[in-house]
Amino acid sequence: MKTIFKKLSVVFLALVVFACETENTVIDDVFETVENGAILRQVSTSGAIDLFNTASTVSVTLEYQDAEGSTLLSNVNVFLSFVDKNGTDDSFSNVALGTIEASEFSPSLYNLPEATFTYSFAQALAAGGLSVDQVNGGDQFVLNFVLNLSDGRSFSSSDVNGNVSAVGGYYSSPYRLANNVVCLPPDGFATGTYSFITDAPQMFGGAYGDTFSTEVTIVATGPTTRQFITDYLGFGLERTFDFDLVCGEVLVPPGQGSGLACGGNPLEWGPASDGTKGAFDATDDSSFTIVIDNNTNDACGATATLHNFVLTKL
Repeated sequence: MKTIFKKLSVVFLALVVFACETENTVIDDVFETVENGAILRQVSTSGAIDLFNTASTVSVTLEYQDAEGSTLLSNVNVFLSFVDKNGTDDSFSNVALGTIEASEFSPSLYNLPEATFTYSFAQALAAGGLSVDQVNGGDQFVLNFVLNLSDGRSFSSSDVNGNVSAVGGYYSSPYRLANNVVCLPPDGFATGTYSFITDAPQMFGGAYGDTFSTEVTIVATGPTTRQFITDYLGFGLERTFDFDLVCGEVLVPPGQGSGLACGGNPLEWGPASDGTKGAFDATDDSSFTIVIDNNTNDACGATATLHNFVLTKL
């Protein structure tokens, strides 16, 4: 009987050892066969393409990382596209703009390779064979980055997925940067205290008043973006309102919330569906207009209505 137990113990031990060796082999095979990509983070961006200044620049700082100690970087090719939003068909795609060599990267705050790429409005025009007259406010220049590794692999915006670009935030790697053409206003332009008057801002047949007026404080959130807080619907709900000053036009982003909803359907405001836009004078910020569609998603059984905001500096 003891002999039987000894033989069984030897067999069991052999099975355990074989199982562990087999498991380790499978794990090793998995790690050996998994191919890791690379990440090109946009750490920061600065500047703007100013329609009135061909020397204006945009800069983007890129940080590189791979699974091999960030040692596979060869270079980054930069391509430029132009999106003509004014219907004159001057758009172009993926014109070579420059290359960032591995030698131009230096250790970042996190000891990862980091480099800054800068291009000017003049360089963008030359790359696409455009004149200033062919560009208008609201048009868009787009940088596309192609990351080349020393093992022959390349990654670009067409490869972005769960394997190449991680879930977002710090680890996002879009390989793409879009910049709208703007007309940079002077520092402090359209900021400060303004009177705020609307024409019939309320819903439900004007049951809460045909007009609304108050005072708001406008702050700059970027070179051309502005923001203020108001309760223009009159329900005691102070909400943040954003707008953008683009070459004489006041643009409103879609989907701005009022804080009201019906049956889970939020009441929102956004750009006028008929294309009407507010206006401003780049040389005078004493008064300007904002045009919106109120209730853009037809909440509460009511349809969207066009409204004008008139802001006058106090």
